[in-house]
Amino acid sequence: MEGNGIPPDRINQALNWYEENAGGEYVPVIESGASLREKFIKLENAMERASKPSSQLPATGSRRYEKGKIDKHKYAKALARRERLRKEGKL
Repeated sequence: MEGNGIPPDRINQALNWYEENAGGEYVPVIESGASLREKFIKLENAMERASKPSSQLPATGSRRYEKGKIDKHKYAKALARRERLRKEGKL
């Protein structure tokens, strides 16, 4: 993602948030590096929505932001890649 001009700290922050919130309502599903590149902006938008109090969210339907448990098997490749990048000092 560095080639896309996104700083490693920003990527790491998003991945940390995703690890805690994967599976939640309105959180994009990211299963690989390619899907992370495709959905990075959507992921940051989900982070922003989750950080706002519900009174600041649009009143279009029920909006609940529940933390989901990450399925370690389903996201094993993405988590392994993240760990490898951390060890290489790229995150």
